[in-house]
Amino acid sequence: IPQTLHGYQGPVTNLALNQQTIAAGSWDKTIRLWDWQGDLQSALEGHTDRIWQVAFHPNGQTLASASWDKTVKLWRSEGNLLQTFKGHQDRVWGVAFSPDGEEIASASWDKTIKLWHPNGELLRTLRGHQDRVYGITYSPDGQYLVSGGWDHTVRLWNRRGEMIKSLHGHRAPIWGIAVSPDSQLIASASADHTIKIWSITGRLITTLQGHRARVNSVAFSPDGQLLASSSYDRTVRIWQQDGTPVTTLYGHNGSTWGVAFSPDGQTLISSGHDRKIILWDWQDSRSFEQLLEDGCRWLDDYLA
Repeated sequence: IPQTLHGYQGPVTNLALNQQTIAAGSWDKTIRLWDWQGDLQSALEGHTDRIWQVAFHPNGQTLASASWDKTVKLWRSEGNLLQTFKGHQDRVWGVAFSPDGEEIASASWDKTIKLWHPNGELLRTLRGHQDRVYGITYSPDGQYLVSGGWDHTVRLWNRRGEMIKSLHGHRAPIWGIAVSPDSQLIASASADHTIKIWSITGRLITTLQGHRARVNSVAFSPDGQLLASSSYDRTVRIWQQDGTPVTTLYGHNGSTWGVAFSPDGQTLISSGHDRKIILWDWQDSRSFEQLLEDGCRWLDDYLA
């Protein structure tokens, strides 16, 4: 039976994980940090509007959060507020740390990406998206910043803040972005109900179809062989890197927002509109719906 974490007073948005901690923000304006046994470690309060994304510094000691209150905040994992980054003119949806921990990127409805030093200094503002920017992440090798937005494009930037590629193919806004552990693949999650896999050079490799509504987020497994996605259709899906479906997880009573694999790849964590975080031992998570579907398929084969 999957473990469920409760305590939020509003929908739970995107997730951040490390070896010790699961962190997630919420529409209730708090960030909650849990250990892997499911015990609440701390609740961080300070934002004045919905929190959309959180990200750990590579050393796990600090955490950044992006909020509709137009700010990014930097916290100690124990709960102390270190910095508030102000500069965006509209809601901040995405936040990410560079792999070396020297830079924080934030994505906003003001159509810009801002790069900050952890001490609060604004380093530069990246312009290029024609509409709101949602997804933001760094490639694990630290070479690139990857963003996705309402202009239906994925954009690739170098570390100097220069846009080097714009990837076209989605027919609706892009909500989530992930880069594979080897920094060779980009996955984009879109309101067109699909996930697209691109090479880091910008070539479209494959399109994953199966979700019946907007895809909200996407994450690679630690070995890069699998991909997980969350969706407005209330499911979490796991795919092979080539697009072959692996399993569909049912358990949320509303849109699934965040999705992430544990560092060992054995557990999948999802967050949802139903105010819950679910920890799936996904290799054993054959839901009732799946069993029913498999049973119906077996019966069809038998009668045929």
